[in-house]
Amino acid sequence: MIAKTYISQNLNKIERLFNEAKNPQSSRFYSKLAILELGGWIEMSMDDLIKRLAKRKLRQPATIKRVEEIIESNFGFGYKKNFKNKMLLQIVGLVGVEKFDRKVNGIKIQKLMSSLDALKKHRDQEAHEYTKALAKPIDAPSVTKGRLVIIYEGLIEIERVLKKL
Repeated sequence: MIAKTYISQNLNKIERLFNEAKNPQSSRFYSKLAILELGGWIEMSMDDLIKRLAKRKLRQPATIKRVEEIIESNFGFGYKKNFKNKMLLQIVGLVGVEKFDRKVNGIKIQKLMSSLDALKKHRDQEAHEYTKALAKPIDAPSVTKGRLVIIYEGLIEIERVLKKL
């Protein structure tokens, strides 16, 4: 089961600190932190989905080790690029991915992909720049918290289908 208790608590605390901030730079720091926190949680959740799938289906130590290598070499939380093509495809193959695609709720996955793309755009910008006084606009923690709801629903859908593969 994908746990969201800690990320929800973290985002709530960050939002509270954002709302209490005394200056724009502090607000920006909290906005950036919320984006980076959610991105990290998504990556860990996707990795966990793959680890649990492998644990249920694989038995040979060398194959299990290969799964760990696949996960460790993957950086990012894009649905197609990082999850589906870099991890899931290598674990279940083309036949398994087609079965997965037939069983998954397309609307939930489209919403997930849209939210991930929007978050990734902001995350990439924030992860590769330091915080300047006159920086580009950034999503408030409340926006990031809103994305968590949609992303969580999508990850739960993925988990549901992976359990049936």
